[in-house]
Amino acid sequence: MSGNSVTPAALRVIRLALLGGVLLFGGVVWFVRGRGGPADMVALTTPLVTYVFVAICAGAAATIMALRSVSERTTDFGRRASLVIAAWAIGEGLAFLGGVHWFLTSMPTLFVLGFLVFVVGLATVPVPEPTAESHDR
Repeated sequence: MSGNSVTPAALRVIRLALLGGVLLFGGVVWFVRGRGGPADMVALTTPLVTYVFVAICAGAAATIMALRSVSERTTDFGRRASLVIAAWAIGEGLAFLGGVHWFLTSMPTLFVLGFLVFVVGLATVPVPEPTAESHDR
């Protein structure tokens, strides 16, 4: 491994930072919406928005699993690290998108769905460990 490679410990910190950011954002939205917050954007409460978000979740979950599959077949530790970070970031983006919807509409359902996809992504795409093959490079 070269001197600028990411370590498994650094990847664990990245995972915690992603999770902490989503939880903090959810907590802020919960606090602001609990105090009244801005007026709801009624246009975002249509069933179509929910259907589109569910479709995005399904596509994101498939992408997360595809990135996991590719990372498991890759022997270069740096590439594996990049792939798992990308997979985690996709889940984080879903949770944030659901959080923005919650903030704008007072409906936490899509945040919960996005957060579940994010947590399942974190659970199914583990922190990679360097292999003997990646040390030889």
